[in-house]
Amino acid sequence: MLMTGKISISRTGVLIASRDNIHADDWICINLDSFNDHQSLYALYCNPLGIKGDSRFEGGQEDFSVDIVWYSEGKIDDEGYTVELKIPFKSIRFSHKDPVEMGVIFERKISRRSG
Repeated sequence: MLMTGKISISRTGVLIASRDNIHADDWICINLDSFNDHQSLYALYCNPLGIKGDSRFEGGQEDFSVDIVWYSEGKIDDEGYTVELKIPFKSIRFSHKDPVEMGVIFERKISRRSG
C-alpha cells in the first residue's frame, strides 16, 4: 500500500529524532483498522523529515513497543511538507476475505497549536 500526502503550512515544528520519538513534532498518522471491525488498529506516524513512529491499539490500550516493517520519506519545501508511506501487506495482520476491506482514519498534529 502506498500513500502520499502534501501538507501546506507556513512553518513546521520538527526535530531530528529517533524512531517512535516524534510525538512533540508535527506529524501525520494513518490509522489502519485492518480487520474493519472497530476493535483494533495500526497507527503509522510520520514527521516532515520522514522519521516514523508506530503503535498497535487494541482493548483500549496503545502499545508503542511494536515495530512494524514499513517505509517513510518526508520532504520540507517552501509550501509545507510531503510525506510518502509504503506499507507492505505482509507487515500487518488483516482479513483475507475477498475483497479485503480496511478502515482508515487520518490524523495530523501541528505542534505549535498543541498545548
